[in-house]
Amino acid sequence: MEIKKIFIIAWDFENEVSWPASWVKNLVSGLERLWIKYTALKSYKLSELLKLMKIFSYKYIYMNGIVNYKIIYFLAKIFFGKKFIIWPNFLPNKNIISLQNCLYLSPCEWHKKYLQDAYNFDSPIEVLKFPIPYFDSIDVVWERKDITIYFKNLTKTNETEETIERKNVILSQIRKFLEEKNIKYNFIEYGSYKYDDWINTLKKSKIAIMITGTETQCIAKYEAMSLNVPMLNYKQSIRKWKETWVLINYGSSLPDIEKKIYWKDFENFEDFKKNYNYLLENLKKFHSKKYVEDNFLPHIIAKKLVNLFEKF
Repeated sequence: MEIKKIFIIAWDFENEVSWPASWVKNLVSGLERLWIKYTALKSYKLSELLKLMKIFSYKYIYMNGIVNYKIIYFLAKIFFGKKFIIWPNFLPNKNIISLQNCLYLSPCEWHKKYLQDAYNFDSPIEVLKFPIPYFDSIDVVWERKDITIYFKNLTKTNETEETIERKNVILSQIRKFLEEKNIKYNFIEYGSYKYDDWINTLKKSKIAIMITGTETQCIAKYEAMSLNVPMLNYKQSIRKWKETWVLINYGSSLPDIEKKIYWKDFENFEDFKKNYNYLLENLKKFHSKKYVEDNFLPHIIAKKLVNLFEKF
């Protein structure tokens, strides 16, 4: 491994509900384990911006999806001899995708295909998963008490009204089902929780009901897997993407994991009831934690990032 240091530009670093911030925090812990030095810009504060003076001594620059694309384009054009890796904003900037010294990261294969189908990319695209930290000292799942519903709507960006309506209907049906059985449940909505609250909720959960839409990173799902929580995933396989109206086949409800041994899918309420009962009766069969530890721990993802820098 030749790379000894990486320059990281990651505004919003301290945001407790931001997945790009979590990505960078986890990545940094992986780089530290690999003994790779880094300099990280964490905000727009003057004290942080002064770190840009150090960029001259770095060949490899990583930027997360919250960085203003005008800044990315300016730096990549000025420092054309340096290599930039960009964690995705789902809708790529047209100027960025024309740059040969920028590699655009995609979190899964269907997202990569979508980018290639919807945009004229000159920049290379590679798949890199979200790094998930290691969790220890967790209770066995069949001794836990809680049911948790995780709900995600992307109303202002990329989901159509039809998709959102289907999710709202299935959510109402599931809530009614649980309430009629006097089953208490936690309700967690995307974008409205702090990371530690979500993890602590998962640690007490024996089942996680995931009602999400377009899944690229699948962060919440991988975090549930890392804590051995069996999942019921609401699956909508083929849909049009609102911004470009490209038809997308999402395939699995967890992209790029072929074997459905860590979760059960449901496409309607009858499916949900059947698979809900199946999970309750088979909690001891689900052991997803090892899969995450073998594939998504921060040092594993950090090493893959380093390899991507070295390849392009």
